[in-house]
Formats: sequence, C-alpha cells, structure tokens
Amino acid sequence: MRLHPERSLVVLMFLMSLSLVSLAQDKPTPTRPRSYLESWQGQPDKADKIDHASVRKGTIIECIDVRPHQEGSTCKLKYKNGGEEILKLQQSTTAPKTDVVYLSCEATVPRRACKVQLTVPKEQTTK
Repeated sequence: MRLHPERSLVVLMFLMSLSLVSLAQDKPTPTRPRSYLESWQGQPDKADKIDHASVRKGTIIECIDVRPHQEGSTCKLKYKNGGEEILKLQQSTTAPKTDVVYLSCEATVPRRACKVQLTVPKEQTTK
C-alpha cells in the first residue's frame, strides 16, 4: 500500500476544520439572564393582566415602563409569601427572598400599564 502525504494532509485539515466549527457553535450563556414582567389594567378590548414569576433572593427588579407617563404611575410588586414594594419609573430593588412576585400597575387613571425587568445577579449564574 502506497502512502499519499498530500491526502493525509487534506484529511488532517478537514478534521481540524470540523473541530473548529463545533467549538464555534458552543456559545457562552449570558452572565446575567434577564426577563420581563408586564401587566395592565383597564385597557379597552383586553382582559386585565397581573403578571408574575418566581424570583430568587437577590434578583434585581427594575421598573422600566409605566403608562400613563405621569406623576404617580408606579410598578407595584407583591410577594406571594408576604411583602410589597412600590417602584417609580427607573427605580429598582432586589428580591428580599426566593418567592413568587406579582406585578400590578398603580396610577390615578383607570387605564394603566407597567413593565419590570428581572436580572439575576452574576454570582447566581455561576453556580
């Protein structure tokens, strides 16, 4: 059997390219996963929605949108196992315990909506 060095080189190059492709497909996970809760009340042609989610102690909760955009419109957080917090627009807090949090909207008008962003602390994502 006769060896062909150029064929061996081609095969070697092909195998190396496959390993590089597989490495490129292993995308790192985000270090700070984010999710959102969105609620509304009094919207025409929409049922009221009180969004909720499980959060871990230390999760950062930020009020990122309120409607109407006026003084007194806030994001109201209520924890299943007790406790409430009111956040003004762009205000944030951290979850005091692992629990389920419910989001409702506070405003001086019947039509209102709000949104919070939940961010898991970096140290909780590395466990």
